[in-house]
Amino acid sequence: MNVPAVELDDLLLQFERDVVDVLSRVVGVVDGVADPGNGNGNGNGAAAVRNGRPEREVARLDREAAARDRDTAALSWHRSAQLRQAARADRNRAALLRHEASLERDALRTDDVTGALERRPGLSALERELERCRRGDGRMVVGFIDVDGLKQVNDTQGHRAGDRLLHEVVAALKASVRPYDVVVRYGGDEFVYSLTGVTIEAALSRFEHMATTLERATGGGSVSVGLAELRPHDTLSTVIARADADLYARRGNVIRLTGAGRQAAPYAPVPALGTGR
Repeated sequence: MNVPAVELDDLLLQFERDVVDVLSRVVGVVDGVADPGNGNGNGNGAAAVRNGRPEREVARLDREAAARDRDTAALSWHRSAQLRQAARADRNRAALLRHEASLERDALRTDDVTGALERRPGLSALERELERCRRGDGRMVVGFIDVDGLKQVNDTQGHRAGDRLLHEVVAALKASVRPYDVVVRYGGDEFVYSLTGVTIEAALSRFEHMATTLERATGGGSVSVGLAELRPHDTLSTVIARADADLYARRGNVIRLTGAGRQAAPYAPVPALGTGR
């Protein structure tokens, strides 16, 4: 049977406490047996003698030796407890360093073109956001964005123009969400992002802010969005899938990135696919 290290430490600590307690009880019993009198003698006026010494002196020496043994045992237990606590602190510190290193690795693994997280570390970051949301108020909205006009821009203006368009989309998105919200490049022209602690209406408001920012951008193409609220039994895959389905159900709700400005139909998530309401 595998016992976690922290639980094993607790078991050892309790065992040592029990041993010290038992020793103390045994010594107390021995003291009582070694010194049964209370100063009234043994009935004939003669003091009991053991090994050439009065019984009371022997009992006193035994008690002093027992007290030293208890002190030594207590000191040993205290020292071992300190060592265990130090070892536990070292393990916790090592775990924290590993976690921070993992976060740093993920943070460094961003897409060169857009600055969004790459798909694999990005999905890991989204998983952490989902778990954090579960421990909080449970509110989370996932957005799925598709840059509709990317192929046309690449074909007519070149891939450098397409890269600029992708960069503009992510820059506008990041400007519309909070610094700790996660933005992931999900595919070539697809992005997934999360908003925790907000309603679908608040997420829509942030997307509208993004649309206003994109109005100032130049170049061709368009952006579509789908939104999905987290449900109690959702996994990351299912909530992303619903946001994707919501996007395709509302494909006409696009944000034009041309000099003519934004042209968009009013956004309303499809109840059967987007929000479940």
